[in-house]
Amino acid sequence: MQRREAVQRAMRGHAISQRRACVLVGVDPKTVRRERSPDNPEIREEMHKIAEKRGMSRPMLNFGEDDCLVSDYATFAG
Repeated sequence: MQRREAVQRAMRGHAISQRRACVLVGVDPKTVRRERSPDNPEIREEMHKIAEKRGMSRPMLNFGEDDCLVSDYATFAG
């Protein structure tokens, strides 16, 4: 079960506020409030290829205003 679903289920089943349900489940309320962005398998696959090429197990992400971009690892490596 996803955390968002668990919060909603706790709210419905126990008549508690979103804030209390989030504390109970252990999730930030912003996670529950925000809309999930649509999955884009092409971008996800490209991010994994870049991560493999750079020897990273997972891509580093920059969370910008509108979307997520793969960081340029070289800028962090010095």
